[in-house]
Formats: sequence, structure tokens, C-alpha cells
Amino acid sequence: MTSYQLVLLAGGRATRLGALAKDVPKVLQPVAGRPFLYHLMEHAAAGGITDVHLCLGHLGARVEEHVGRLADLTGLRFTTSGETAPAGTAGALVGALDQLADTFVVGMGDTYIDLDWPAVAGRLPSTAPAMMVVTGRPSGPPPNVLVRDGLVTAYDKRGIAGAWTDTGVAVLRKEALFPLRGHSVPCDLASLFDPLIGRGDLAALPVDIRFYDIGTPERIEEIERRHFGALSSEGRGGRSHGG
Repeated sequence: MTSYQLVLLAGGRATRLGALAKDVPKVLQPVAGRPFLYHLMEHAAAGGITDVHLCLGHLGARVEEHVGRLADLTGLRFTTSGETAPAGTAGALVGALDQLADTFVVGMGDTYIDLDWPAVAGRLPSTAPAMMVVTGRPSGPPPNVLVRDGLVTAYDKRGIAGAWTDTGVAVLRKEALFPLRGHSVPCDLASLFDPLIGRGDLAALPVDIRFYDIGTPERIEEIERRHFGALSSEGRGGRSHGG
């Protein structure tokens, strides 16, 4: 059986959630009656992921408390890494290098997207060090990625009119992170992607699937209503398989 590793970036401070995130990390925010991380991990396991690495930061010890339970529930194998100071999304990956597979999928701990994980991992071109998954489906954030001939040609988180939208999912070869070793922190994924774009080395995988993030209370309500069937805060069932 082929092993597929998902690396989840789950160290953010969740400032837009305000008091909700004072004592509860974003990835453990209740969504449809359960911590969001449980939805993510059950979906990952059902979709063919075998190994998960959690890049933790703010309130990371609270997340660690759930790892054993999640392993029993899903059959996933877990590793974790933490940070003593904010390292940024790319910095967190560099800090976890010794626990990353040679090729892995990276996702955001606040984002749900219904992807076929092995199929996504298998679409990384043999000559590309990295691939960004982008969607044409409106998902909240503004379109921010230009794609041409299978490559990302521009990326601007502030938005690009008429473009695709970065889903927060990418497939990386571990070696793509090597140039960032020794880079000042915090540094985000743009520090990784921008040089790759400049060299024509960042592949693009367009999909027609919307994603949901839980960055604000309103977006939590939206994913409960539109994806998880408006389950009550006490929880009344399992996960949805729809997109």
C-alpha cells in the first residue's frame, strides 16, 4: 500500500475569531458539534491519507491532547512539531523537515476541501518541485493565482481579477524547502512559491471544487449550514462526503 502524508499547518493565532480562540486553537473550534480537526482527519483517512504531520504553534499542547484519540478513531499515524515563536507557514515546514516525507501534501488547518488526496499527490509532474491546487469555484477569498500551460505564473494574496483561487493545498517535494533553511522567520509560503514561479517551477492543478475556511464566526456558520447540514452545536451525526 502506498503511503500518503498530509502535513497540516495548524499553528495560527486565529485573531479574527476573537474571544472564541482565546483558549481554543482554531483547528479545535467546534464545527457541527465536533472539533474541526476531527472532520479534517476523518476526511483525510477516508480519502487515502495514511500519515499526518501537524505543524503546531499557538495552544499546540491543546491539540496534542487529541492526537492519540484521533489515531484510534481514524487509523492515521501522527507526528507533530511545534514552534517557540511564530515561524510562518513556510517556516513551520522548514522546522519539521526531518519528519516530512520525500513528497507530501500540505494543507491548512482551518480549511476543508473534498479532494481525492492520492489523485492530487499523483498529479505532481516528475520535473516539478511543487504544485499548487487552485479552484475556479467561488469560495470566499478573492481569486489570486494566474495559470498558464499548467504552471502558476503569478500569485498575489491580495487578489488578481479573473484568476483562479489558491485552495491552500499544495504538493511539495521535500527538497523544495531546502533553500529556505536559514531564512529569517516568520516566512510564509509566498517565500517558497515566488522563486518557483519566477523559474517556471510551480505546477498548477486546477479543480472545480469549493473550499470552506473557519477563519471567522460567519464562515464557521457557513460551513455548518452548507456542508455539514446545519448540525446542532451538540452534534447529531458524522461527516458529510459532499463537496
